Amino acid sequence: MTHSKMRGVVNKFGGSPLGMLESAAPEQFAVFKNVIEAQRKQGIQSVQVLSAFKKETDRLLNCFCKLIPEFREIYDETIRDKFINLDKFHQKYPRELQSACASAILTGELFSSPVLMGYLLSKGIKAAVIQPSQIIITDDNYLNADIVDIKTDKIMTALANDIVPIVPGFQGATANGDLTVTGRNGTDYVAVALAAKLGFDAILFKDVDGVFDRDPKLGGAKLLRCVSYDFMYGLDESSTPVYNKAVKVAHEFGIDIRVCSLENYLNNPDVCTIITSKDQVAEMAKEFGGDVCQV
Repeated sequence: MTHSKMRGVVNKFGGSPLGMLESAAPEQFAVFKNVIEAQRKQGIQSVQVLSAFKKETDRLLNCFCKLIPEFREIYDETIRDKFINLDKFHQKYPRELQSACASAILTGELFSSPVLMGYLLSKGIKAAVIQPSQIIITDDNYLNADIVDIKTDKIMTALANDIVPIVPGFQGATANGDLTVTGRNGTDYVAVALAAKLGFDAILFKDVDGVFDRDPKLGGAKLLRCVSYDFMYGLDESSTPVYNKAVKVAHEFGIDIRVCSLENYLNNPDVCTIITSKDQVAEMAKEFGGDVCQV
């Protein structure tokens, strides 16, 4: 399946493709450059949305909880459970502390994005970071914010001037300018919401080839070529590669989400999953077969 229907695309590069900060190497960003250049050759405009480096958000959240006495209990739970549930903050702590936490943990994306910008500039590709606090308006649920609106003029100006726009994921700001984060896996949500506003499709680059009919860690899993939005709602969020907040936005605005790995996108782009409408899944099933298309 090609990009022939795409006028533009929002690429989301996650923590796994970025890798660990301490072992980061130029080769990782070379792959992102190759994706951008491959799309340009097909006449596709692209916007990049970046996560933090792998596990960087957890590291920032752990540090915040460790250093703030009110959060020590959550830090101790994290050491035991290896995971912080942001909902605990909503249940137990005042809004001012939630705001402080959001402002601290979103800094991972604010670092990774200018690194990509710098790499592209060093290779002769014009690029610019567009701060989400300037364009993404959210509600005031500081640690699990919903996007209310997105201002696209800065992005469209960059595209018109052949500049690669890079938007840090996972965050936005209230109408009053308070910084917010969009919850676990919130960069997917930001990327899909941005694609919906622009009328683009979304590509979410993951460490898996797409959506499988069962947990691929268990063995014998089959890659699904296309699935409906409704099918995605029925998956356990502990194992799905795309959370419901992103799927709901795609469903509401009728845009496709492609889920794939970086390696396959460049070398074998048909190895992926398309999340789309039931009608489109039914059409694709005629080509791929009903066993790999789920409505």
